[in-house]
Parts: sequence; C-alpha cells; structure tokens
Amino acid sequence: MKIKDQDGNGIKIIGDPTVEINAIPYTPFELEEASHHYKLPISDKVSVRVNGWQTGVGGDDAWGGQHAHTEYRLGTHQNYSYRFTIEGL
Repeated sequence: MKIKDQDGNGIKIIGDPTVEINAIPYTPFELEEASHHYKLPISDKVSVRVNGWQTGVGGDDAWGGQHAHTEYRLGTHQNYSYRFTIEGL
C-alpha cells in the first residue's frame, strides 16, 4: 500500500507475505470520542495501523454476546508474529 501527500511524498508498506493496513485521518481516541462522524476534528495527519490478522472477519456480528465462528477466531494462548517493510517514496 502506498500512502502519499499531494506532492507525492509518502511511504509504501509491504507485507511479508500479507498484512492488513488501515490509514485514516483520525486516531483511535478521536474515533472513540466522537459520537457522530460530523463531530470528528479537521485533520492534517494520517494514522496508520498495520495488523497481521483480526478476529471475526466475514460479516458475523460478535456484539451482544455472540462470538465469531471458530475458524475465524485467533487463539488467545498462541504467539503470533508478522513482518512488513516500510519504504519512503
């Protein structure tokens, strides 16, 4: 994934072999604090998160006491590792 500004400056993130990347103009704290999207602050930054995996992908609703299907859960007593490279553009 490439993340660039209007002048073409930025970074490229490469998973080894793959990663999940989220790049948005808000921090997790700002998202939690805003009760509606129009209450989010004007932003001049990008918050980037690089994850190896996530539990519950595939449309299941794990809220309200339900759990993701077993095949989509990450084990809580396992060690996980993943690799990625960040390059300047």
